[in-house]
Amino acid sequence: MSALGLHLWVLYALAPRQALGDESDYLERGSWADPHRPRLFLRVPAIPSLVRLVARVSPSPEASLRRGGALLGAASALLVALAGLQLGGPLLALLAGLFMLLLVERVLLSAHLWPDGLLCALHCLALHLLQFPSSTGLAVLLGAVAMLATLVRIEQLALALGLLLVMGWREPSQILLLSACLLVPSLLALAIWTLIAKRRYGIALPDTTWLFNLRILHGQVSDPQAGPIRVQRSIASLVREQRAGDASAPRLTELLGSLPAVLGSMLRRLLACFGPDTFVSGRLLPPMGKAYPELSSNRAAPLALMLRWSFPLMASLTLWSLIVVGRLPDYLLAAAPVLLALIMVHFRSRYRLVLMPWLCLAGADALLRIEYQSLGALHWAGLGLLLLIAAVHVRHPLIVEHDGQIAAPPRADGSES
Repeated sequence: MSALGLHLWVLYALAPRQALGDESDYLERGSWADPHRPRLFLRVPAIPSLVRLVARVSPSPEASLRRGGALLGAASALLVALAGLQLGGPLLALLAGLFMLLLVERVLLSAHLWPDGLLCALHCLALHLLQFPSSTGLAVLLGAVAMLATLVRIEQLALALGLLLVMGWREPSQILLLSACLLVPSLLALAIWTLIAKRRYGIALPDTTWLFNLRILHGQVSDPQAGPIRVQRSIASLVREQRAGDASAPRLTELLGSLPAVLGSMLRRLLACFGPDTFVSGRLLPPMGKAYPELSSNRAAPLALMLRWSFPLMASLTLWSLIVVGRLPDYLLAAAPVLLALIMVHFRSRYRLVLMPWLCLAGADALLRIEYQSLGALHWAGLGLLLLIAAVHVRHPLIVEHDGQIAAPPRADGSES
């Protein structure tokens, strides 16, 4: 009940009132006859279908979707607590659930219409299911969860691979059966959607958003000296290139470049993935977010501080605990391909919500296992913690989704700084 109360308080007391970035696109699709019709991108079908369904049954789709997000946020904390109960008992359940509630970034984003809250809930469900004994039925359930996540955002195909790693580690003799249960549903769903997209829109891909993300990552985010990334301008430039007859999909050599540059940029994005939240500095969330007209300035500052640093602190605590204990739980294997997909394809801090349930349970479990440790173990743990603290200073360029995010005025010649 406390989890539900916290998420409802965020929804009603802070009252996010303005759709930002992709939120506007999702809401508009609810009124379209074909919610999947690509305007700039073709998306996998789950979110457009969900918004269209809610628009049909609710007189206020946006309010209904935000209430649903709050309920999913509360359910996420409950599922992680249940996973802790299965794994280690009531104390672990309490601590893991508390960690989820202390992640202010996750709680605030649950009141928004981005798909990250839904994906986080699906990851929490997968984490909970992994605490049950291995069986074919469990693999089928996990395959269904991974398929839903993939149809919400395409890089979540990595979750299916991660779940296969865990289940294959536990039951190596059943790897072919597990592959059929865990991978085939997601691949089949994407194949069917690709055929539909080809017939309807002439696009032989299940999703094209990741192509744009790769182009941005290669051209701008990977450059430590990059200035503000203006999303709409970047989209328009990419569309112009495609209409001019350039390759509709970036060439692999163009995207990746030399191997050292690739590894360097991926390492930088990996460090930034565990760094401070970027939505505060990007003026998309408090204290400068336009979506929160009811948020007073005296509440905005401490809230922004907690929002910006709750995840880095939790990640630091989890890393320190795991190093001291000296063991990684096998269920963390499921998060490894997801993390790799995020640093390859995505670059905004909200995408890391899917990592939070895995880190909260692993960190809580490791903390409860810490007893007497040798000085050597603590020394290396301290070194790892210092490295992570250094990592939080790695910043991405500002990603601009609307003009209100930029304080500097345009130059006299009409160009933007």
